[in-house]
Amino acid sequence: MAVLEVDDISFAYGGHLVLREINMQVERGEFVSIIGPSGCGKSTLLALIAGMRTAVVGNINFEAGSGTQRAVVFQDFALLPWKNVLANVSMGLAYQRRDLSRREREEIARKYIDLVGLRGFEKKFPYQISGGMRQRVGIARALAVEPEVLLLDEPFASIDAQNAEILRKELRDLVNEQGRTAVMVTHNLDEALYLSDRILLMGTRPGCVREDVVVDLPHPRGPEMQNPADQRRYQELRSRLWEHLIQEVAKEKEWMNSDQVERI
Repeated sequence: MAVLEVDDISFAYGGHLVLREINMQVERGEFVSIIGPSGCGKSTLLALIAGMRTAVVGNINFEAGSGTQRAVVFQDFALLPWKNVLANVSMGLAYQRRDLSRREREEIARKYIDLVGLRGFEKKFPYQISGGMRQRVGIARALAVEPEVLLLDEPFASIDAQNAEILRKELRDLVNEQGRTAVMVTHNLDEALYLSDRILLMGTRPGCVREDVVVDLPHPRGPEMQNPADQRRYQELRSRLWEHLIQEVAKEKEWMNSDQVERI
């Protein structure tokens, strides 16, 4: 059953059509990534799903349930510098679980702090921990409210390659263990292939979904894959994603030269 349905969404900004007739469904437990050239509206689509922007046409529906519909992990961590790790992770619970006492909220926060490997850092402030640790705080904060859909906006783009690789594996394990549903925006093809069950390929001017690619590979993926057939399939899928990006960039250049802008 679809946990999230995006039905014919269009979005305009400043008179320019940014997204046109976007349709997507995400099933419970799926990890879906969205890739496309810069400026195609990936992050705008995620903001619409997150409720931070409003579409001019179409609907976004979540499966009816008693829990929180969505939570976001941001690229730039989005931590409050005057709050320590425990308070930052508890923050979402304070707004979305007002039925809980402060002690109960902190107990839940400590559970997720432990899950992301930050036990012992509860009283540290953001400036006292590394970028990778800050993003762990952001992930813990989002997971703590137990959302129906976890939204990730280029979550590893602001940290170094080594920590990003570690965090990808940890995120995949957490999502699998908890049966979470996730939608991620990324520019990283290997990241999308490593984490995703499906990948939506977006086009540009205006932004639209060109293709829905099923990642038919077992876990673990990437360098950990030992089966030669799986390795070949991985490269086939990666080449397909790369070719899509090349084609869309070429279309973008053609559009820039034509001076044609669709309006709504």
